[in-house]
Amino acid sequence: MLANAQMTVAAAPGLGTVTLGAAAPGAQTWAAAGAVNATAYSYRIEEGQAWEIGTGTYTASGTTLTRTTILASSAGGTTAVSFGAGAIVSQIALPVDVQPYVSAPSASAATGAATISSAVDQVMTSVSFTALRSVHAIFATGAVANAGAAVEINWALRVFDTTSGTAQVAAIAFSSTAYANALNTGVLATSLIAGLTYGRTYQIQITAVKSADNAAAVTAKNLQITGVGFA
Repeated sequence: MLANAQMTVAAAPGLGTVTLGAAAPGAQTWAAAGAVNATAYSYRIEEGQAWEIGTGTYTASGTTLTRTTILASSAGGTTAVSFGAGAIVSQIALPVDVQPYVSAPSASAATGAATISSAVDQVMTSVSFTALRSVHAIFATGAVANAGAAVEINWALRVFDTTSGTAQVAAIAFSSTAYANALNTGVLATSLIAGLTYGRTYQIQITAVKSADNAAAVTAKNLQITGVGFA
């Protein structure tokens, strides 16, 4: 969103959340420029000789900008600036905004063979990446072919935050249950919503689980994450 979006403030924000007012002269509101609710944007706030650059979350109802990360300011380093009622808030483009969304390959390598041995989710294949900016939707697909004996298998696509542990942040079941004796090379999942955070590392996984642990282990072949896109 780069469309001359500049707004006044409705009240002095001090060091806190900015309540946006009207469009600045010769500019338009963030909403008119296409700002999306609950989305992170790079901003610049100016008032006289004071300024601050950072990333913040835009909230349509209010209308507010929550200052989440301060990157530089007239106060020095990443020190927050206390602004008054005369501040102007602009949406800007920082170097990170023109980089790719993630530092990741677009697809995982296909597994030669993966064993599905119990009624517990198992990771079949995965791809890891670092979010180079906030990402609010992942469009990922998975494929599976030549999966062993006639045992019902449920597949899922999951996203984990691996920066500090293995917290799952999103998951979607594949569009239909695959049977292990079936040949299926089609798309199994799309549109995985995640809301990823700038600078954190994540992993997309294909997982599999038997519907009941009452049969011998089966082997799935050629599992892979076939494509990853971002919005």
